Amino acid sequence: MLAPVAPVAAFPAEWPPWGFDASLAMPHIAFTLPHNMSGQPASSVNRGFTADGRPIGLQISGRRFADLETLRLTAWYEGARPVDARPVFPG
Repeated sequence: MLAPVAPVAAFPAEWPPWGFDASLAMPHIAFTLPHNMSGQPASSVNRGFTADGRPIGLQISGRRFADLETLRLTAWYEGARPVDARPVFPG
């Protein structure tokens, strides 16, 4: 299954998980939680960037116990994704 990683845009790492409004609980895990609770393998890869340069994640999840299959699909996507979706790491 292909899905967004989060229903919100990425936020700075130094922020608390709920941003600065504690009443929001932790909406950023809404799309990953079902796979974590069901034991389904899932991976996250960069799919692109927002207009202001924040990463947009793509979650690739598989059937329960299909870890290798899920990792193979993830590896394929990483090689086939558009150039503008590839993160540039300092080096």
